[in-house]
Order: sequence, then C-alpha cells, then structure tokens
Amino acid sequence: MLLTLALFFLSAITIYLSCEYFVNGIEWCGRHMNLGATAVGTVLAAFGTALPETAVTFTAVVFGSTPEQKDIGVGAAMGGPLVLATVAYGVVGFALWMNRRKLNRGDSVIRVDHKGLAKDQLAFLAVFVVKVGLGLVAFAIKPWLGILFLATYGLYVWREIVSADTAPEEEELEPLKLRPKNASMG
Repeated sequence: MLLTLALFFLSAITIYLSCEYFVNGIEWCGRHMNLGATAVGTVLAAFGTALPETAVTFTAVVFGSTPEQKDIGVGAAMGGPLVLATVAYGVVGFALWMNRRKLNRGDSVIRVDHKGLAKDQLAFLAVFVVKVGLGLVAFAIKPWLGILFLATYGLYVWREIVSADTAPEEEELEPLKLRPKNASMG
C-alpha cells in the first residue's frame, strides 16, 4: 500500500511538472505563430490536453479484443468531455481566484469574451448531442461520419486561427522553461 501511495504522488508530481512545461511551450509556440491567447488556448492547448484521453479511447476501441474493452473506449469518448468540462470550470475559477494578486490587476474581474465563449460552447454542445444521438441508432455509413466530425473540428480550428477576434496579450510570458537563458525566447 505504501508503494502504491508513493507511486501515486510521484505520478501526480510528474504530471504537474509536465503540465508546467507543456503550457509554457504552447504559449511560446503561439507567440511565434502570432496567435492570440484565445487561439492558443482553444486550439493548441486543447489539442495537447485531449491527446491522452484520445489515446485511451483509440487504444481501447482499436486494440480491444472483447466487447467490454471496446466499451471502455466508447465510455471514455462519451464521459471524457463531460468530466473535463465540469472539472475545468472549477479549476479555472479556483486558479484565477488564487492568483488574483499575481495577475497584478486593479480589480478581480475575469475578462472573458462571453459572446465568443457561448458561441463555441453551443457549437460543441450541438455536435456532442448529434454524436450521442447517432450512438443510439445503427446504419451502414455511420463509421464514415467520423470524417465529417473531424472536418467540422478542422473548420473550427481554421476559424480560430484566422479570426481577428482572438484575445490580446495581457502580460509578458515567462521565459521558455526548456531554454530559460535564451534572450530571444524570454
């Protein structure tokens, strides 16, 4: 039991440190690509954070040898976005509240493009509802609809990258963690 707890905490620390490096690298990648903070968050960071859950789903569905193993992939695909959205709102709110002094603002107002956020959430909710609905029926071309959903996401990514509505940079970035002494990066 002691070894299990030690591995758990070691894994949690490793995940935290990896996230620090990942977010820092994504911010710099976005800066070099001349993307606004919104595009960096909704495209680059979102893609990177979705990779682990996508890998679990893909592995279970493609390499699962029993119906139960394939069901794990389906469950991960269905439950992952719901859990992530639920937890993410709480984590973001808590992080903003805890870092209100570090953000060095005169007020504690969260600056969010409410209209854009609502539009994005409504679009993703609509796609999610359609996917759940399709999961309840069986027909021959259903597997090919994955290409349609991938194209829909590609359209969203393209819109975010070319959009002039991306949020302006509010603060300077931390130096790139992988090369902190390189003046051109930080």
